[in-house]
Amino acid sequence: MLVASLIGLLFGFLTEVMAASLSLWRYNLRWMPLFNATIVFGGICGSIAYFVPDMVGQFAYGFALGLVYEIANLVALKWWSFPGNRLGPFRGSFLIVTSLSVAWGTVPVSISFLLGFIGAM
Repeated sequence: MLVASLIGLLFGFLTEVMAASLSLWRYNLRWMPLFNATIVFGGICGSIAYFVPDMVGQFAYGFALGLVYEIANLVALKWWSFPGNRLGPFRGSFLIVTSLSVAWGTVPVSISFLLGFIGAM
């Protein structure tokens, strides 16, 4: 479990650094990148990768997590925003939320893949 969380934390850190350098989204709270990297990527996505045995289930849980998280932010939390209501080639809330939900779905699958790779070494 610890290794899965550390891999998730690494993914979160790399994602936040890359997103900041490309100005993909802006946080309204300074602590949110740390929260996302540690709690969401490391804790939640790491747990999904560790405890859900198949990759289809991992993707489904990660997608659902992303969908709820992104919609909650859009509707109520307002912890981050997307400059010009755009994320790369995606314009508008629907496409942003959908694309990010797919991305969230890949996080536990990627962690699980690396866990398998590390275990095979």
